[in-house]
Amino acid sequence: MHALDSSGTLLSYDLATGKLLARTSVPAASLMLDVDRAYLADPASLLIHEIDYRDGLRVARTLRVAGRPDLAVEVGR
Repeated sequence: MHALDSSGTLLSYDLATGKLLARTSVPAASLMLDVDRAYLADPASLLIHEIDYRDGLRVARTLRVAGRPDLAVEVGR
């Protein structure tokens, strides 16, 4: 299970044991979650950071975008 607390910390838990697996602070920005990854938009630098839940909340890749990433939407799969 993955959660974002009120202080801006992204948390990853093992549902079977309740054990905290990983935590990372995220800056105040737009955050989109799906079942495998979180996408953190950084409007100031025009970047979207893809965060992998299953790998200790590692930044899997960083995407540079032409427009404001906090206004981006996902279409299709």
